Amino acid sequence: PVVGINLDRPITKQRFSVAHELCHHLKDANNGYNNVISSPISMYFALAMAAYVTGNDTQSQILDALHTTYEDLGANISSLYDSFQEELRTNKVINKERQVLFREILDNSLWLDKNSDYKIDCLNEIADKFYAPSYQLDFKFDNSKANEILEDYCYEKTNKMIRPDFDFDDETFFVILNNFYLKVLWSANSKFYYSFDPYTFTNNNQTTVSKCFLESFYFEGQPFENDEV
Repeated sequence: PVVGINLDRPITKQRFSVAHELCHHLKDANNGYNNVISSPISMYFALAMAAYVTGNDTQSQILDALHTTYEDLGANISSLYDSFQEELRTNKVINKERQVLFREILDNSLWLDKNSDYKIDCLNEIADKFYAPSYQLDFKFDNSKANEILEDYCYEKTNKMIRPDFDFDDETFFVILNNFYLKVLWSANSKFYYSFDPYTFTNNNQTTVSKCFLESFYFEGQPFENDEV
């Protein structure tokens, strides 16, 4: 979905820059994988939360990667989250077959080792800025259970589509987690068209098949410019 698209807002320009750089990084470091799926908005929220729980050089490096400052991030991150929730409220359409045509889940959370101490002011700020609850797990003495709980949480927050295979060790201090689920179905009123030229797809067994894409209405992305373009 196109959310938070207001190019006069600094956080929008910063988010587009980060997304562009992430895509280029994945392209250059795909390790032989041709089909790579990423969520720039998930990475943005996770790194933004990391900027709030770190300091000194680590925090400066994260803020540089996000093309922002601590003050600008704090002033704008909540409105970015709110824009996603507004998209959910205005686009959750149900057709006559009772199918949800649009559904979105954006969830931030912080998972803390129960055997460690934390600054409550920091946790409150994370909750206030990112709408992120904090939970405690026993990474140190019940590590397998802690990983299982995290996997179950992701499974629920992705509408039971993704169950990751986590392997956080017993020295884990905390985990920053973002889940982003998006579901869009073709509506009954959509006008369907096929692409003019077919595309070739490679199956797992290396056989190929040529198919035309099913096309409908799309939002166009924003152009990105820098000194190298």
